[in-house]
Amino acid sequence: MERKILPAQGVFLDQFQIPCLQYFNTQLKQCEKVELATQLPLHVDMLERIANYVENLLSENTPLPCSDDERDLLGDYRKPILA
Repeated sequence: MERKILPAQGVFLDQFQIPCLQYFNTQLKQCEKVELATQLPLHVDMLERIANYVENLLSENTPLPCSDDERDLLGDYRKPILA
C-alpha cells in the first residue's frame, strides 16, 4: 500500500513532554542499574510501536482518536500536529 506523506507544518513540540522519551531518559540516567537482557527486548518493542504510531500520524488517514497505548507512549503530541 502506498502512503502519501503530509507536508511539514512547522509545529514545535517539546519532546520532553512525550512520556516514552521521559522513560528512556530515566533509563539512560540509571544505565548501570538496567538489566540489559531483560530491558532491551522491551525497549525494542516500544520503539517499534512508536515508529508505527509516528508513521500513522504522517499519513493522510491518521486514525482518530488515538489508542490508549499510543497515548501512554506519546501523550497528547498529536494535538498541535493535527490542529
